[in-house]
Amino acid sequence: MAGRTDGLTKNFRAGAALAPYLILKFGADDQTLVPATGPTDELIATNVELPAVQGERFDAAIGGLPEVRYGGPIGRGKPITSDAQGRAVEATPAAGVRVRIIGFSMATGVLGDVLAYRPAPGFMTG
Repeated sequence: MAGRTDGLTKNFRAGAALAPYLILKFGADDQTLVPATGPTDELIATNVELPAVQGERFDAAIGGLPEVRYGGPIGRGKPITSDAQGRAVEATPAAGVRVRIIGFSMATGVLGDVLAYRPAPGFMTG
């Protein structure tokens, strides 16, 4: 799949330094986002292609087919969640464990790839 497909973005304030294409969660208030730190965080959006410094306004992707940075190997169509650095990893919870997902991968990739995903925030239980 080549290129980003623009969709719905919303402007937020960065609660920490943000690298491009990271999975984000709410920070201190309703208008602040910070990098996600794991699969139990309340995953809400991904940063777009520009970095942001703490306190700066930035656009976060909450719809369409945005891109996300992979934190490991992910197959196309697989549910994705966040690793400790806000990168996308395949959601594979242990039996009885509930994790949050941000959506589903649109392409097969490996660590460091930036590829499209289909936003579908929700929960998954192993």
